[in-house]
Amino acid sequence: MNEDVSPVAHPPLVDLLGFGQDPDSLSDEAVLTRGHVRDCRACASLLAGFEAIEDGASELSTDLPATGQLRGPAPDEATVGEIWMLEWEHAAGLALVVGAEDDALQVMPLDGPGVAVDDEGLPLVTMGGPEPAAFVVWSDPITVPRGVFMQRLGAASGEIPAHVDTSALELSWSAALARVQVLLTMEHLTAASWIPEPRQAQPLAQLMRERGLRPSDLSGSAGLSPRVVTELHRGTRPPTADEARLLGSRLGVSPDELQGTVEIPPDLARAVERPPRRLQIRAQADLRQISEAAERMNVAHAVLGMAARTTPGAARDVNAWDELVGHYLHE
Repeated sequence: MNEDVSPVAHPPLVDLLGFGQDPDSLSDEAVLTRGHVRDCRACASLLAGFEAIEDGASELSTDLPATGQLRGPAPDEATVGEIWMLEWEHAAGLALVVGAEDDALQVMPLDGPGVAVDDEGLPLVTMGGPEPAAFVVWSDPITVPRGVFMQRLGAASGEIPAHVDTSALELSWSAALARVQVLLTMEHLTAASWIPEPRQAQPLAQLMRERGLRPSDLSGSAGLSPRVVTELHRGTRPPTADEARLLGSRLGVSPDELQGTVEIPPDLARAVERPPRRLQIRAQADLRQISEAAERMNVAHAVLGMAARTTPGAARDVNAWDELVGHYLHE
């Protein structure tokens, strides 16, 4: 089956749920949806095991009491028992953290009242009020990358369910529609990534040698400092997107040929994608008119250069990388 789970690739939710209610329909929408579901693992799994029936029937009753917290700076890491807003590439959802791995977290998708967002998708209010809010737990735990965690909203105040039985759910039309929307969003968040697949770059030293250029020649004509050109000539680090653009224009090659990819240490990736840094990195991305993912790579490449200039080859844990990232971002 096709592994594509991007929300834009799926049929309208009304058509998807209509097909789930009447899979033998011969309507144009049902025929198109039937072909899509046959090839789409995500939609097939969402439709499996429940029956959408008329409004007024029983709703999913797995409620999770939760208490809200005042809005403030996001903590460095999400921890078990907390409720977070997750966001990536305009897809956003709520989740309860139930487990942790090195580069990912186990969460249960949630839906419920009490959360409003502003134009940037940031929460304006949390689960306020004297009584805990009730959140619906939509599925068993799924794994999402740490880089999609945006803002902590609160914490579970009741017992966290270990399992949600969705094998024979009877959902109202509105509840079934909400469940599909939540789980499709989580599919998108689960697949989020900002570190590209490995790609071999053209060695800058070779390109300069073929053109008879010295580092001093290139620094003047490309508008880069001699120190930067020397670093890139020696292969100390890959060029950033801006550096690749300037060098590519001078050398007559595309920026992609110069950048390639280098291995980003997992602890450096974790330091770059900490929730408190997302707004600053996103603002820088907006100024450069690039994606948040591309700006994260720019930060990681720059920090790799800083590390190479200070203590080359030294082993660093997440705290050491965190300090370098904070220094680069002028925190």
